[in-house]
Amino acid sequence: MEISAFPRKIYHRNDIRPALIDMTLPSKRLIYMCLAKIKRKSTIDNVILKFDSNQPFEITVGDYAQLCDIDYSAAYRQMVEGVKELRGYVLETDNSLVKSKNKLLPEDWIEPFTIADKGTGYSKGKGSVTIKFAEEMEYLVAGLESGFTGQFLLSALRLPTGNSGKLYLILREWISSGHKNEKILLVNDLKYELGVSDMYEEFKDFNKTFFKRSAKTVIDRTEFLDIKLEIIKRRARKAHLIKISYTYNEN
Repeated sequence: MEISAFPRKIYHRNDIRPALIDMTLPSKRLIYMCLAKIKRKSTIDNVILKFDSNQPFEITVGDYAQLCDIDYSAAYRQMVEGVKELRGYVLETDNSLVKSKNKLLPEDWIEPFTIADKGTGYSKGKGSVTIKFAEEMEYLVAGLESGFTGQFLLSALRLPTGNSGKLYLILREWISSGHKNEKILLVNDLKYELGVSDMYEEFKDFNKTFFKRSAKTVIDRTEFLDIKLEIIKRRARKAHLIKISYTYNEN
């Protein structure tokens, strides 16, 4: 399948961000490709996504290699690794879908579930993997009216493993939520959203080792043209409130 046959953008609810940040690159890439294959209908105001948990997604080694811009052997190896992780990855969300079906559940109900259901596997001879999402994934990938992120498919797929993918995901979430060119937030909140709360005790280390390096990679490989971090307020001489500003080519 040609790259042009895939949609330019993929969509998912923000609730899945912690899982995407925590996953390895192969499993994350498989999820993104499945999101690209979800049936959609475009209207003037939005994109309507229709998810059927009984319908598995098939991804070929050719599609994976072409979309991720890697060779076939690396593509197949990553696909198998990704399938194995997804088959055992337990996800926790606020379970809005589950609660809507059972009004007796408490407001703070959490019901962990495994992302990939039975029917998920791979075939070496066929050179493909099949991903069958659990029914609970519907809340995260369909019926998205608010609280969701839109990412460019190729940008999300072609970023390397590690911090740059985390930063790109956060930036696209901010843009989707209305922060088109900047976001002001606490340093600790940013580190939490990026999944590095327990790292980089010194702000200068976070800025140099994580942020600047990640920003450079995101600029080099995606639609972003510039990403800057500015300290707005300090407490006890330490960075407290910061502003992230960014420009990008949405076309």
